[in-house]
Amino acid sequence: MKTVKEIRNEYFDNNEKLSKESLEILKAYLEDADSKELSAAISFVTDARLIDLVPLVAKHLEHENDFIREIVIGSLLGRLKIAEYAEKGLKVATEDPYSNVRGLAAMSLGAVINKVDVKLRNLMASYLYEVMISSNYDNLHKQSAYDSILEALEIPITEWPAKKLNPDISKLINLELVKNFKDKYHL
Repeated sequence: MKTVKEIRNEYFDNNEKLSKESLEILKAYLEDADSKELSAAISFVTDARLIDLVPLVAKHLEHENDFIREIVIGSLLGRLKIAEYAEKGLKVATEDPYSNVRGLAAMSLGAVINKVDVKLRNLMASYLYEVMISSNYDNLHKQSAYDSILEALEIPITEWPAKKLNPDISKLINLELVKNFKDKYHL
């Protein structure tokens, strides 16, 4: 059976087209929660923007492996910017037991916040603002929320601060931009 790497090569070597066989193999990888190729399959679907396969990716939002949940939420919200998963993204950001998953979900909310209904937008904005002002969140989580705020404000990524493993959040954030976010979302 072909690997995801071989399927990826076929796709890009053939003007972004897959054979029926390769498409079926890719679907099989996405349907198998225990597949060693699952994370590669999710990444490929995201990179290639194979939107028809997104439901197969989304079913792994509840995967037992935190790494899989992390790449799924980052793919659906952060990279593909699919607003229909925004509510789930907010739930993941606030409730997932693993900080890496919560952090990437928080970082991805800004990619879809302006595409959702007002009620959900307000919940997302309130959560992101709360992260910034509360002492209940560590600096890494605050950095993720701040990235979301910057994306929501449509600040060009070239103007974002560099990512840091141990950020000094007081030096990282621009309080004026956080205030602009607060004003924009009526917080």
